[in-house]
Amino acid sequence: MKKNFSLFLALRYLQPRGTAVSIITLISLAGVTLGVGVLVVVIAVMTGFEIKIKETILGMEPHISLNLAGEGFAIGRMEEDEALESGLLPSRWDKVREKFQGLGNVAAVYPFVEGAVLIEVDVNGEKRRRAQMMRGVYLGDEAQNAQLRKLMIDGMEPDLDGDKVIISKQLGRTMGLRLGDIITLVSSKNVEELLNAVEEINEDDTIGTEAKGGAISDKIKQLVVPTELEVSGFFDSPWFAEVVVVPLEIAQDVYSLGPNVHGLDVQLTDAYRADEILRKFNDADEIPPYWIGSTWIERNADKFAAIRNERAMLYFVLFFIVLVAAFSIMNTMITVTVQKRREIGVMKALGAKESQIIWVFLAQGMIVGVVGTLSGLGLGALVVHYRNEVRAFFAATFNREIFPEAVYGVTEIPAKIVGTDVAIIAVGAFLLCSLAALVPAMVAARLDAAKALRD
Repeated sequence: MKKNFSLFLALRYLQPRGTAVSIITLISLAGVTLGVGVLVVVIAVMTGFEIKIKETILGMEPHISLNLAGEGFAIGRMEEDEALESGLLPSRWDKVREKFQGLGNVAAVYPFVEGAVLIEVDVNGEKRRRAQMMRGVYLGDEAQNAQLRKLMIDGMEPDLDGDKVIISKQLGRTMGLRLGDIITLVSSKNVEELLNAVEEINEDDTIGTEAKGGAISDKIKQLVVPTELEVSGFFDSPWFAEVVVVPLEIAQDVYSLGPNVHGLDVQLTDAYRADEILRKFNDADEIPPYWIGSTWIERNADKFAAIRNERAMLYFVLFFIVLVAAFSIMNTMITVTVQKRREIGVMKALGAKESQIIWVFLAQGMIVGVVGTLSGLGLGALVVHYRNEVRAFFAATFNREIFPEAVYGVTEIPAKIVGTDVAIIAVGAFLLCSLAALVPAMVAARLDAAKALRD
């Protein structure tokens, strides 16, 4: 006991004996517990949302996307045979595809067509029109089908046989669409060609005013060729994007591309090495001239940066809860040192060193910090585990839904506890509690023994 009297006294002072000091100690302990628990829950939910975003993006977006910079720009600077051999012509995208399929770390390469379309639907006799993104996918690759299958809701299959289309559930909800409904697609390219044709007709002085109306009507019939498709399924799209997915052949017809495509999607064996592999391809001149590559990480850099900033701000803000609890510990230690003034004087008169006095009170703060941190981690893990049950309870009790699906696009709250986050929270809370106890401990250790005993 003589050797460990600092710890012995620290434990004695912490024992609840119905005094105000004991109550304050318990309040400080509860403050640390709640602060750490809130930190664990919020950071776990933020991490879960980040992982959910990445999984959703990876489920829909290619790891590397290759787009032709411009057919005319490319071919204008080389012979046509050379352009065909290099795969510069969109109609020879298969050359580029074959080149990539032979490279390492590449799981699949498939073409795509992507662009804006005008959608028209008839809902209960009401015509609804909306401009949306359309993506034409190549169904001859099992990797593409597997990705779509993961995103389909309610166990649906990505049925794109014939004149079928699958749409995001967000778009289905907005437009009031159901399975079996017919939607009409009109390419933005048709609209552009129509506007150019109308402008040419209006500028043609050889055509009379009355004849111009008929000529414009004929052009509309020639250029605007709508495509009717049946809704065969719904899928979760990347973060509220309203998208329609059609077979590659239909997308080529909508955009009048013939055998051409807008680009190639590359799926890798490891999606998180996309930047490294694209850089390697560029350095080795594996990507033909005028084909531009971009990774899913580059395309979504703003989203990931926003999430990282939010996490950092939440760390900063929520640690103030632990800081408030640390001030409570400091208040407790100040109260203890005032009440134990005579005991401190006796200890110093008996030859106790300043370091031993410091450890009596510092150990109290450290014990509160350790117990509060551990209980906070346990509370946070418990809430994270039963987060959806807690969400349902609050929704039923207060008639207010937490993380509504219509806003956040998730049926369950995503969450993941990461060891690194737990370590940062635990160490940070322990250090704050220890530092809070250190200041009054040092003041107590410098107390003059004679003055303390005389008082």
